[in-house]
Amino acid sequence: MADPHCLGSAAGIAPPSAASTSEKLPFDRRDLGAMAILVGLVVLLFWRALFTPDMLFFRDIFNYSYPHARLIQEICRRGQLPYWNPYLNWGQPLLANPNTLFFYPYTLFMVLLPINLAYPLHYVVHISLAAIGAYVLARRWGQSRLAAFFAGGFFALSGPVVSLGNFYNMVACVAWMPWALLATDWAVESRSLRPWILLTLIFSLQMLAGEPFTLMATFALSFAYALYRRGTLNPLWSRQNLRMLTWFFVIGCAMVALCAVQFLPSADLLSRYVDAFQRYDMTALLALIHEDAVMTMPPFEMWLRGARDITTWMVQPTPSACRDSVLVPVEANGVQAWAPYRPDA
Repeated sequence: MADPHCLGSAAGIAPPSAASTSEKLPFDRRDLGAMAILVGLVVLLFWRALFTPDMLFFRDIFNYSYPHARLIQEICRRGQLPYWNPYLNWGQPLLANPNTLFFYPYTLFMVLLPINLAYPLHYVVHISLAAIGAYVLARRWGQSRLAAFFAGGFFALSGPVVSLGNFYNMVACVAWMPWALLATDWAVESRSLRPWILLTLIFSLQMLAGEPFTLMATFALSFAYALYRRGTLNPLWSRQNLRMLTWFFVIGCAMVALCAVQFLPSADLLSRYVDAFQRYDMTALLALIHEDAVMTMPPFEMWLRGARDITTWMVQPTPSACRDSVLVPVEANGVQAWAPYRPDA
């Protein structure tokens, strides 16, 4: 008999039955066949990028994510860590930039495989993961194989997901959304610690994928689903609700700790750069800019190379108009950026 205080019951909708969640549905070759067909559809979608000389190029791929992936491969194959990209503006951090996905596990394949195969395969692997995850989640919720097949297909091949083929980091993050819900469903039904550890690892993978908004949406959705399954509306601060809140707080802390290797270097470098620029301290900037940094400003015919040349140019009369500027945090292309605002004359 359902708990009358259950969130689902309060809304007039009964939560999923125990038979549809806690009991394992029989998985057999037919399920494997359905998932193989889903993967085949994704491969068919990307067949030109996989099996012909054609390559993905639209939007961020051509001028951002593919060049970064190639540069990471070249530097790692020389036996070095990719700390810095000298080819953009003054040079930019590479390892500390979450959008380059250096600490994301798939980057290992970027280093080991030919880049023209590994790069399009990144999209195939993650959209396939999204399809399989949605399929398994639907089966766990008691759906038939046919219904689960359409759930996996419609999710993975939907316009929003396929359009993420332009965004290297976003597609990696979205692929783990159904898996997070699956782990949440397992966790609220189990007395074991293992599903909570699995959920922490899934959120950590999303964080290493460098797309914070999708991570936050997945985290919130998983928490809401956990409350729906095991929470109450009356009283709001019930033991069940506090238990779920505690679990997700611990998961969030563990996720941040696991991913500290990614965001701590980035946060430190960014704070030092913002401080030095706003003080217009050329000595501090000189220490932050690598010697192989390059600064250009298209369409002007300007090319500066090396930290000393760049900082020398910045104290000339025209560039010095940037003195006393304030760097304001903004959002650009779904990620945090900084916009310099000059003081009024």
